[in-house]
Amino acid sequence: MTAPLRLLARDERGASLIEMGMAMPVLAFVFMGVVDVSRGYAAKLQLEQSAQRALEKVQQAGYNHSTTTPNDLTALEDDAELAAGAGSSATATAYLECRSGATVTTTAYNGTCASGATKARYVSVSITKNYATTFGSVVGSNTNGSFTLTGEAAIRTQ
Repeated sequence: MTAPLRLLARDERGASLIEMGMAMPVLAFVFMGVVDVSRGYAAKLQLEQSAQRALEKVQQAGYNHSTTTPNDLTALEDDAELAAGAGSSATATAYLECRSGATVTTTAYNGTCASGATKARYVSVSITKNYATTFGSVVGSNTNGSFTLTGEAAIRTQ
């Protein structure tokens, strides 16, 4: 009776199958995490591309921040939200940047800079959207288990 048990104890056949069975859950968990992070990064890139797409219209048609066309920024926000998909929220801003030495200040788009300061006018678009992870709540996520992703782009108009 003890001889078959000793033979069985020395038998190494099937050991690799047991080792693989122990390692597979860990490897599967890591693989699913990598897939989830990759999907989140792709969603962030989509938001950035949506912001850039909205600003392409500024490049093509120019930007008119006069009182006769107050909906220019609203149109940019609408274009960005349409490109980003449902659940996104865009904010478009236009501002003047004044640079004097190492000091940089921002003011209203139609504002003026101090004498001798370098001026540059910009239009920027920022889009936010929630990304729900595949596996629910993760450390650092919102209360509903999602992450808030942001895509931003800016263009100098003058």
